[in-house]
Amino acid sequence: MRWIKCIDHIMWAVQKRNKKSLDRVAIVQKATAIRTSNYWDPLLELMNKEDFEIETACNAFTAASQNIIKDESLTINGNGAARKPGRNLSRSTKALLHKKACLFKAAQSNPGNVDALNEYKGIKQRVSLAIKEDREASWLTYVKQGVTHLTEMSPRKLWKWIKNTSGVGSKSSKNTHPLKDAKGDMKTSDSDIADIWIEHYRKLAQESRENFRSAEYWETSQQLTKLSELEVNGPLSWSEIRGVIAGMRKNKSAGEDGLPAEWYKVCLTEDDDEVPKSKLAIVIYKLIGKMFENGHIPPAWNSAPVVAVPKKGDLGDKDNYRGIALINCFIKILTRVISNRIMSQLESSNRLCVAQAGFRSREECVAQTVALWDVCERRRAVGKPTYALFVDFQKAYDTVPHGALFANSASLRAKVGDHLSKEVKIEKGVRQGDPLSTTLFDIFINDFEVSMGEGITVPGMAECDKISCLKFADDIVILAESTLELQKQQKKAAEWASSWGMNVNAGKCGVMAIHGDNDELRTVDWRMQGNPVPVVNTYQYLGIPVNTEWKLKDVIEQRAEKGKKAYWGLAHFLRSESIPLEIRIATCRASVIPVLMYASELWGTAAKVEIEELDRVHAMGVKSLAGLRLSSNLTSLECLRTELGLRSVTEKARLAVARAEVKYPTLKTWIAKLALARRTKNSWFSR
Repeated sequence: MRWIKCIDHIMWAVQKRNKKSLDRVAIVQKATAIRTSNYWDPLLELMNKEDFEIETACNAFTAASQNIIKDESLTINGNGAARKPGRNLSRSTKALLHKKACLFKAAQSNPGNVDALNEYKGIKQRVSLAIKEDREASWLTYVKQGVTHLTEMSPRKLWKWIKNTSGVGSKSSKNTHPLKDAKGDMKTSDSDIADIWIEHYRKLAQESRENFRSAEYWETSQQLTKLSELEVNGPLSWSEIRGVIAGMRKNKSAGEDGLPAEWYKVCLTEDDDEVPKSKLAIVIYKLIGKMFENGHIPPAWNSAPVVAVPKKGDLGDKDNYRGIALINCFIKILTRVISNRIMSQLESSNRLCVAQAGFRSREECVAQTVALWDVCERRRAVGKPTYALFVDFQKAYDTVPHGALFANSASLRAKVGDHLSKEVKIEKGVRQGDPLSTTLFDIFINDFEVSMGEGITVPGMAECDKISCLKFADDIVILAESTLELQKQQKKAAEWASSWGMNVNAGKCGVMAIHGDNDELRTVDWRMQGNPVPVVNTYQYLGIPVNTEWKLKDVIEQRAEKGKKAYWGLAHFLRSESIPLEIRIATCRASVIPVLMYASELWGTAAKVEIEELDRVHAMGVKSLAGLRLSSNLTSLECLRTELGLRSVTEKARLAVARAEVKYPTLKTWIAKLALARRTKNSWFSR
């Protein structure tokens, strides 16, 4: 017998969840009953008074919603765990198992009883056959469920079925992970873990610098330039609110009140484009309008439980989680309307810097990588290296000073399982999960580009169009002509971060000479806020490896490696003949191909011979779907792809590039100016 030490494993009790949730399918089915219910009448009568109290109306809205939910039986028990396929035994089989156990005991207690032993051997074979038949029947029933989800066009249910079947899925915060407290003791109960989280959030949310809380401090110390006010204070229109409700995504987590987006979507009718028609729509319109007019949200609705969602790294480290606020959907509608108004005014008046692509309409993450690659290639073609400083802010969203944003009065609570901690007032940072937070962060970080001063010249572009940095939200790369210029830019960036209360994560920053020599950079002591910044040969920028040579071949090799990992994680599932082919194709499309195709707008301009490496990985999935060995040499691989309805990587990449060539010139960031600039040798737009 072999003994294995498992001292790094800890067992803990999984606490039972008693929470009930709303049946979203039933909500849609009973939409008419919900939006026309008589429970809305007292609330409408209250709102006909011009001076009605918002808190009273909010409480009445919650009470009416709960009464409708109860009367229409819209709740379902959320405790049911997904049953593993092929594990359900029939009653007759269970009876045989019981009889087998009894015969085994009889044969064991009387070894000389030959009849009992023979009877035991006979029933043992019957049990094995019965279990096999039950598992086959159970598996067939389970597969039929997947087929039903596919034919009924239920992608959420189908994806859940696929994850349960294949055993592959993303990390989830539903199964509480044990954490260490301040003393280093491991805690496993929901209440203890919630206490650890709320203490962590308390430290993040509290502003220790008293002057940073004051708007007057920012107006005087930073000498902010006074701009004309944005025209965002007019009364809200129903068309604005309706557009936001219609655009809300389904099957997303509800807030503390338990009302999901589907609850609000039922208020919409076909003929209510200009004015609300249903009772529920009128209630929503008047209540949101009153909140906007008075500038007041009830504290009970402005407090949101925060769920810790795992990122990469050790799950015992609280810094490896992202805190997502579960804000009530009603408040999300209000903040989304405000965000849309502000962003519309900022865009129309060109107040957002041209370097920022994050959280802006129609802008793309990949477009920023294309812009950086195009700039570096244009400069390389004329013998110029590009000196880059990749900046990483520590907890960027959680450390934004409220005094600089004029934001106040929000609070949070940690949520672990069904347990909610005490409230903590938010004194700094923007809530992740709030539609308005992204707009506020863009405004906050907007002047970073201005503080950098002049940047680098780009061949083919006007002399006045110098690029100092590229930003995608808080992912920033600073560009300079030389080592000396990069030192100046680094100093300015550190000064900006310190003056605006941001902490630079120097260890995760990186200095690099793209198409240049890093040895020159290593002669300089690179520091930000007193901490050393490493000179790196490779840096992951928006999911793309950037190195000193930076060839598209390197990007393609990374995609191929990640694609292989995705394939091998699902290989057994893709090969399984007991699963319908259509489901396996859908899985390949959803889990393998997107990994291969990420940033295809960038590397899709590479030579066909380089892209063929990705096609070979794609072929692995195609062969598995067809039940062929990976070593099989097919002369008709394209025919097989066509039969399965799958395009080759090369074809999809060319389509992605063609789409980008049409879209990029219409954007509002540097990629548009690069697209319209004079095309030079080796630029992305001339390949």
